[in-house]
Amino acid sequence: MENKDFDFSRFKNALIYSTQPEFAVRKSWETNFTSPAKHNDRKFCYVVHGLKDMGGRIHQRLFMARERVYDTSQDIDLLQYPERVSDKKVISTSIVDQDHRATWGNVGLILNVPYNNVIAAYREDVGTPFFDANRVKKEKVPAVGDITESTHPSKYNEIVLVGSTIGSKVSVAGFWAKVYEDGQPIDKALYQQTQQLAKIRGLPFVKIVEKIETYKDSPVEILRGIIDKRPTAIVINRDGIRYVLDLKESRFTIYDKKRQARDMTREDFKLVYGLAQKELSPEQQKSIRADISQLHARFAEWEYRKTNPLPEVFTEIKSKKPYAFALNREGRRYLIDFSKKSFTVIVKEKLKHPKPKMHILDTFGTHEQEDYDFKQTPMTKKDFELAKRELLKDLKGKDLELFNKLLPSFEEHFH
Repeated sequence: MENKDFDFSRFKNALIYSTQPEFAVRKSWETNFTSPAKHNDRKFCYVVHGLKDMGGRIHQRLFMARERVYDTSQDIDLLQYPERVSDKKVISTSIVDQDHRATWGNVGLILNVPYNNVIAAYREDVGTPFFDANRVKKEKVPAVGDITESTHPSKYNEIVLVGSTIGSKVSVAGFWAKVYEDGQPIDKALYQQTQQLAKIRGLPFVKIVEKIETYKDSPVEILRGIIDKRPTAIVINRDGIRYVLDLKESRFTIYDKKRQARDMTREDFKLVYGLAQKELSPEQQKSIRADISQLHARFAEWEYRKTNPLPEVFTEIKSKKPYAFALNREGRRYLIDFSKKSFTVIVKEKLKHPKPKMHILDTFGTHEQEDYDFKQTPMTKKDFELAKRELLKDLKGKDLELFNKLLPSFEEHFH
C-alpha cells in the first residue's frame, strides 16, 4: 500500500506506539468501546468519523481535482448513504471518550471497527491523504488505552482505517452530534439531518457535550513559529472573547464565548488595535516586522480580499509545474486549465427540482434548508475578459510572468 515516492517523515513525531503485546492490543479493540445505545456522558468510548455538509464536500472535490487524484468511486456522500462507509479506501477517524471530546466536524458516524481494518494511530490530526490509499502507510497498531493516554484533552487523535479488508468491514453503529452544555446543537441543520438518519435506520443518536472553558483575560500575546520563531499572530483575550490577528495569513478573527469563529468588524479591530498599541512594548512592536500602525493597511486589504480573494495557481504534486489558474469573483469560479486547454466557469445554483426529503437539510454557508448544486459551463469571451483583467491585476512575480507568456494563446482561443 505504501508509495515510496511519498514523504512519510512528517507523520513520525505524531505516531502512537504500542506498549502492550499484540494479543492485549487486539483484545482492547474488542472490549474497550461502549455501546451508543447505552450512552453515558460520564463514561463512553467510540471510534467516530466526522461529516461535513455539501459545502465541505465540494471543497474536498475541488482539492482532489486540483491534486489530480479525483476518484469518483470515493466521492461518497455519507450523509445520504452512511452504510457505504465500508466502500471507502481510507477513513480518517478519532477515538473519543468522556475525557477527550474534540472531534473533526460537529456531526458524524459512530463506527464498529474490526482490529484488522486499523492502519495507524496518531496523537493528533496529521492530514492523512484520504484521497489516495497509496499514500497511507501501515503501522503497528497500539492499544485503545495507549491512544487515549497519548491524546491531549483539547485535541483529537487520528486513527486511519480501511473500509474493507479480507474477512472484515467497518460498519455504522450509530450517529453523533456535538451540543453545547445547555443542550443546543453546535450545527443545527446537520444535527437535524443526522438525527433523522439515525431514526430512519433505527440506530442510536448520541449527543456529545462540548465542554467549553471561557477565555480568561490575559496580556497581549505574540505567537511565534515552532521552528523559525517568527511572529505568526497577535492574540488578546478580553471579557471571555478571543481576538486573533493572524500576521502570517493576514486574517482577523474573533472567537466568542462558545468558541465559534466570526470575522472582525471595524469596531472590533479598533478595540484590538488600541489594546495592542497600549500593551505591546516598542521592542515587541518591532519584533512583528513592522510598526503596529501597518495593521490598519493589513485590515483594509483583508476586508477587500474577503469579497475579492487572490487568484490561485495550481501545480503538479511531484514536479510542482503550474497547470491552471483559478479565480473567485461574485459567487463564480473561473478556471483556466492551460494543460488541458480548458476554460470553464463554476456557478452555485439552487436546484429547480426538489430532492427527496432527506436532502432538504443539506446546507451550504448560511443557506439552511435549501438545495444547491454546482454547474460547470464553458467560459464565454466576456467571462474570459473579466478573468483576464482580475488575474493581471492580482497575480505577482513568476505567476504573472507565466500568465503574460500564455496570454496570447488564451486570447486566440476566444477569437
